Amino acid sequence: MGIGKKLLTNAFEYAKKNGYKNIEVGTGNSSIGQIIFYQKMGFRMRNIDVGFYDRNYNEKIYENGILCRDMIRFIKEL
Repeated sequence: MGIGKKLLTNAFEYAKKNGYKNIEVGTGNSSIGQIIFYQKMGFRMRNIDVGFYDRNYNEKIYENGILCRDMIRFIKEL
């Protein structure tokens, strides 16, 4: 098990023990690896915060040759 999977698995266990009903995460539209990873970990896309990175960062962010502009938010019910 990789470190990312282990960290999220521990977070799921902690959240359940402490009465949380779900966990939410967000990543950039250009973060292809993270988008795949979160879905493999059982997250579903919840919404897109259009222009999040445009509003919150002074410099443009490129990842995988893609301009990162929007925050994709995911949710996982526990």
